[in-house]
Amino acid sequence: MKILFVSTFFDPDNIGGAEVALRNLAHGLRERGHTITVLCTASGGPLREQYDQGLKIFRVGIPNRYWPNASNRQPVLGRLLWHAQDVYNHAARRVVAEVIERTRPDVVCTQNLAGFSISAWDASLLLGLPVVHVLNDLYLLAPSNPSYEHPLLSPWTRLFRLPHRGASTRIDTVVALSRSVLNEHLRAGYFTGVTTALIPTAFQSADPGLAGKRSASAPLRIGFLARLVPAKGIELLLQAFTESPPLDAVLRVGGVGEDRYVARLRRRYAGPRVQFLGYVDSTEFFRDIDLCIVPSTHHDSLPTVIIEASANRVPVIGARVGGIPELIRNGENGFVFELRTRRQVREALEFACAHRAELAAMRASARAAIAPLLDRPRQLADYEAVFERTMTRANARDVGIDRRVLPS
Repeated sequence: MKILFVSTFFDPDNIGGAEVALRNLAHGLRERGHTITVLCTASGGPLREQYDQGLKIFRVGIPNRYWPNASNRQPVLGRLLWHAQDVYNHAARRVVAEVIERTRPDVVCTQNLAGFSISAWDASLLLGLPVVHVLNDLYLLAPSNPSYEHPLLSPWTRLFRLPHRGASTRIDTVVALSRSVLNEHLRAGYFTGVTTALIPTAFQSADPGLAGKRSASAPLRIGFLARLVPAKGIELLLQAFTESPPLDAVLRVGGVGEDRYVARLRRRYAGPRVQFLGYVDSTEFFRDIDLCIVPSTHHDSLPTVIIEASANRVPVIGARVGGIPELIRNGENGFVFELRTRRQVREALEFACAHRAELAAMRASARAAIAPLLDRPRQLADYEAVFERTMTRANARDVGIDRRVLPS
């Protein structure tokens, strides 16, 4: 098959869980004999083609006011204008159409669409190509997960998504990473009549084995690994951790974020017991912690950090939001807590410090708890089956239809 992936970012840009998952998927399918093309945004410049480890990658300067990977936060008016253009970006539709014409894929798989907008669907469908969309987050419901859940902002931000529900019914297949993110869209009336599939992210990760026992008197090493943004709960965690009396623990924070925000966090919280590590190698990071905490305050579809931590035999304390409970088996690879307030986060941290032996024992079972998510060949086969079924249905539906000319 010839598959075109369309995504806001691609390695090495904004390398979060979605980008890691797409990178692994693209390379995995290429290794299985498929021809893979990726179209993604860049900070600027015209459409350009490059090759990387067998992948054809098109990068284009984002057809909007600014690149969302920029390290500095934009003014409110600038963000509003950006999202207004992102409702339906006509310039992006022309870019997607050009790449389709140049590569002639069999199927288009859209991922995160910020910057391209749902116009990428029309560019594909009007050229007669079937579309598979992967739900990574709540982008189709609101400009951001926090704005979707905010009681005051939600009614206004959803105005930016008026065309999306109807447009979602025209694509061929939707793939969800978790039941949570799929159900959120179905409850909102999206994807009516569209074939659905549940394919969680899968990683191929070597088993590090059981580490030697640490001294019971050593501080508990707690790790946080994610983009440093408020929705990931980083500030709530830092506030709870640094409360008095001090916990017998150290907190290691891995990840990057907006420059000014990270600088403020460092000024306020960095010290001997709170270490900001910046961008880290995840395998090395997990080797040096006893517990990973995922205190997301807003919907988190399927945080890959939980999969990676469990694969590295590190137990996880996670918030009861989004797809997080789907990844944690209480007592096997961690615990699920309500982590919506500073008090709740503090109680979870105190629980961890008081149950070190129990957490250490979970190293033996953590990897087995997420075993299906380490079966990368199965995940790749599931995607192949989805693409093949989608193409078969689309070909049967479009017999006799010629949609090779894209309207202006």
